[in-house]
Amino acid sequence: GGYNTVYVVRFTTGFQIVIKVPGMGQEGRWRPEDERNLCSEALTMRYIKKHTMVPIPEVYRYSATLGNEIGAPYIVIEFVEGVPAKSIWGESDLLGRTARGLEKYEQRRQILLQSLAEGMSELRHPEFDMAGRLEFDDDSDTPKIGPVFLSDGKIDKASGELVREIVIVQGVSRIIQVALDCKPFTEDYEKPFVLHHPDLHRLNILCDPETCKVKAIIDWDWVQTVPRCIGFASFPTWLQADWRKDESDISPAVLKAYRQDYTRYLTKAMDGEGDCRYTAKSAIYAALDAGTFGKDGHPVHWVMKAMPMLLAPMSTDEAIVWLEEGDWREHSESITSRLETLLDPDSLLLK
Repeated sequence: GGYNTVYVVRFTTGFQIVIKVPGMGQEGRWRPEDERNLCSEALTMRYIKKHTMVPIPEVYRYSATLGNEIGAPYIVIEFVEGVPAKSIWGESDLLGRTARGLEKYEQRRQILLQSLAEGMSELRHPEFDMAGRLEFDDDSDTPKIGPVFLSDGKIDKASGELVREIVIVQGVSRIIQVALDCKPFTEDYEKPFVLHHPDLHRLNILCDPETCKVKAIIDWDWVQTVPRCIGFASFPTWLQADWRKDESDISPAVLKAYRQDYTRYLTKAMDGEGDCRYTAKSAIYAALDAGTFGKDGHPVHWVMKAMPMLLAPMSTDEAIVWLEEGDWREHSESITSRLETLLDPDSLLLK
């Protein structure tokens, strides 16, 4: 990955392991905070492995210091034979719903989505009283909650406290503020919190090349507990591309269809109960959270994406002018009502 160097070691017996070494794991760059982050990642992976059925590699050993046999921090992880989900999924819409005679590719995608949803649903079991990374004393199996990771890699020193700062144009700021006062943000930024994989893209999911089922979910850097509406029941990142402003080889219409598929699979895996109620709109929640609270998105993009629903029947050009110059009082009631409907996990809008 971009933050680590990964070595695959094969012994004469044929047994293989993976050694992951942080890119910053060298003299002058490795900080005490980095040590704590690595310990949290390794021990959280062990915790998930022990307490859930999530397909996750076993952590054999780890060292968070420079004073070890290789002179660098590392995590030794189980080697899992498989191919990245990207190779199962394919590269474009042509391999999905829009091409005749390629049904096998669509079938592969559906197997992948169902298998991933079933695996991620296992994270529903552990719940926590605060948001933040998991920390363990002396390899204890009982975690405490440490600081919150922000998306720029910095942390909030107050455990469990979500830090927010919005510095944007006035109209966008008002809409964002109203959105944060709507469900699910008003009800789910309180306990319990759940675990969330922060980078669930197609290269971090290993699959069986024959069955297309998920064999392992890897790269758990920055794993932490989060509010339930942006937790484990969220879509994998490639199905959020249009709301995240990411480049995507999948059109918005096809993304919507696959989101419906994933929602159906996760709902079935959870017997229609619990956090699957958030899945259908999780791309909206995640983009609002990332755009407002970190660097992985932008609130202006989120509002522009939502504007056709918030400011109808205005045209996009008219809405932009209104955002910059308009009288908030003129549309505040209708915007508030539409935001409440858009964000309500139990509303059928956009499901």
